[in-house]
Amino acid sequence: MTPTEQWNWQTVPFRRDAKGEALFDSSGHKEAFARLHYILEHKGLGLLTGEVGSGKTTLIRRLLTGLDDMRFLPIYICVLGLKPKDFYGELLSHLGEAMPFGLSKARKLWNERVQSQGDLSERQWVVVIDEAQDMAEDMGSVPSSGVN
Repeated sequence: MTPTEQWNWQTVPFRRDAKGEALFDSSGHKEAFARLHYILEHKGLGLLTGEVGSGKTTLIRRLLTGLDDMRFLPIYICVLGLKPKDFYGELLSHLGEAMPFGLSKARKLWNERVQSQGDLSERQWVVVIDEAQDMAEDMGSVPSSGVN
């Protein structure tokens, strides 16, 4: 008998692809969720940390799926060994842009998009980099684009 059968679970727990509604709402998860909403409302930058298997990815998925599509454009990036070219490619593809051939052109296009994002008619971008600890070392050389 499998644990799923034994405990009458609907799905296998602790899977990487767990849906946001699968999260157990502990007091810590509720606080983290509230802090993430605070960051969104104030257009801030945040870092979510926790033990392996504590529900960080599931919490992020819950947050992103619950966003108002008229106000927010979620950009979720989870690429193991993320390199600068992959990073810009992911960002630009979410914005409907084709990835330019070279990395410097991709950076320039991203910076142009960031500068034009001040238009109030556009949705607020919510960029999430999941598993950031597994980024390639050269991601440290990605310049900030001046986003506030």
